[in-house]
Amino acid sequence: MRRAIISLLLACTIAVAQTDFDRVLQLARTRQKMTQSLTHLPDFTCVATAQRSVQKAGRADFKVIDTLRYEIAHAGGTELWSWPGASKFEDKPVIAMISSGSISQGDFLLHARSVFTGGYANTKFAGVEDLLGRKTLRWDYNVPMFASGWTITANGRSAPAASRGSFWADADTLEVVRLQIRSEGLPLDFPISSAVNTIDYAQVRIGSSNILLPQTARLYLEHSSGERRRNFTEFSHCRQYAGTSAISFETAPTTTSEELAEPPKTTEISLPAGISVPIKLKTEIDSGKALAGDLVEGIIDADLQDRQILLVPKGSLITGRLRRMEKYSDPSPYFLVGIEFDDIEFPTHHARFFGTFKSLESDVPGFSWFLAWAKSTKKTVGDDTLYNTTRETEHLPDVPGVGIFFIQGSSFRLPRGMRMVWQTQ
Repeated sequence: MRRAIISLLLACTIAVAQTDFDRVLQLARTRQKMTQSLTHLPDFTCVATAQRSVQKAGRADFKVIDTLRYEIAHAGGTELWSWPGASKFEDKPVIAMISSGSISQGDFLLHARSVFTGGYANTKFAGVEDLLGRKTLRWDYNVPMFASGWTITANGRSAPAASRGSFWADADTLEVVRLQIRSEGLPLDFPISSAVNTIDYAQVRIGSSNILLPQTARLYLEHSSGERRRNFTEFSHCRQYAGTSAISFETAPTTTSEELAEPPKTTEISLPAGISVPIKLKTEIDSGKALAGDLVEGIIDADLQDRQILLVPKGSLITGRLRRMEKYSDPSPYFLVGIEFDDIEFPTHHARFFGTFKSLESDVPGFSWFLAWAKSTKKTVGDDTLYNTTRETEHLPDVPGVGIFFIQGSSFRLPRGMRMVWQTQ
């Protein structure tokens, strides 16, 4: 009997040891596959569409306030970004270019590298789970602050954060299908008390190869005021990015003198401050279709002169972006809209534009520079009913170079030909 008990205990010990050994091998293989994916990424671009929502303190539901659309690129191991249709990618972080609200950064590289390639993640097997209709293996992890590389910015302040969370790998292929990151160690007086980012992965065809890339990212921010922010970002239209010139060692074909002629040089114009710039909208903006980040085009509606010297002729093209497109419903439906113009072009000439939106010279229903409303409260004292009315006014935020205005109503349309007057700064 004693021998039987010892044999049984020994068998159980061996089985547990074998299971633990299998988990070690599975974790090693999962890390290996993810590391290989992260270190052999081709240069590519994807379109990111982020829907941003807010849940006010004490409210039960989230309200969508705007949708951003931008392009993100992986080039030479670095994340770059641009607005759709822009001529080049910016080397500034996306959070430096989007002036308001919350935005996620590092979905492609930062978080995955800290968990899978940094060497500082402490990982523990957490069980088998069903996820997205498939059997997955879940691991929990934590990464110390010095190794996470995660910095959270809010209200003009930044703070480093440690991270903890989980990742799920397909039980058969051992490819990561989800990575969840939770912040830890934020200062007690920081505007954000916690951040959670959940990234789902899938195979994507880039050029002639299939690579593992994020498909969606869901970011939740808890503010110390009780307000919650939610971003839901989808990555689509991923394609190979050719940002460098091709090199050929073949004998170059003969060329004619016309083919060797250099293209016309572009003359750069500097616009002095204080010039009035009338602009007619060339691109219609419809609240049912428009997204923050959309291209906005206008036509300069008068010659721009400085001391009787013509700088920009009437009819020149001015381009920019729809910077704000936020929808609110409290206390009544309204939109907060922002337009930024930044480039003026006419044949062989270009000027950077930085200006202030001074006036609207077209009739746009609901347009306003501020919002005002009255709130009434009722209080019963004995047999008497007392009414109290308070008036509140909401003014526009001041964002340099961006024309911001309100439009009251549940929908609006800024038509082609709408005339605005801006002034250079």
